[in-house]
Amino acid sequence: MSRNELCYCGSGRKRKKCHKEVHNNSYIEILSNLYQAIENEKTYNSRDKEHPCKNGCFNCCYDAFIISMLEFEYILYDLRKNHKEIIEDVFNAALEGEKLLKEQDPELLNYFVKDATGLDARMESREANQKMINKRT
Repeated sequence: MSRNELCYCGSGRKRKKCHKEVHNNSYIEILSNLYQAIENEKTYNSRDKEHPCKNGCFNCCYDAFIISMLEFEYILYDLRKNHKEIIEDVFNAALEGEKLLKEQDPELLNYFVKDATGLDARMESREANQKMINKRT
C-alpha cells in the first residue's frame, strides 16, 4: 500500500496523513483489517433479513453441525445464567429416558454408558473401571 492510498484503518484519509508509522502488512495492519472485516460482517448480519423457513418447515432445526469449544462454553454459560429451567427440563427428560431404556432395552443403555475406551462412564462405576484398567496394564 502506498502512502497516497487510503489508510487501512477506514478513516478515509490518506495513509501518509493517518497511520504513516505503521508498516505495510504489519501485524497491526493485518489485525486492524481483520477487526474491520468482523465489524462489516456484524453490520451485515444485524440487518433484518427474510428468514428462509416457511410455515411447516423444520429441516434446519434438526441439522447437526460442529461448534468450537469456545462456542460450547458460551452456550453452557448462557444456559447456566439465563435458562436454569431448561437445564432442569433436559436433565429430567434424560433421567426419564434412562429409566425407560433400563426397562425396555438394558443392552442399549449399557452401550450408551460406555465411553470410547469401552469403560462404563457412570460415576458409580469408577472403581470397577479402575480395576479393569489395572488388569490391562
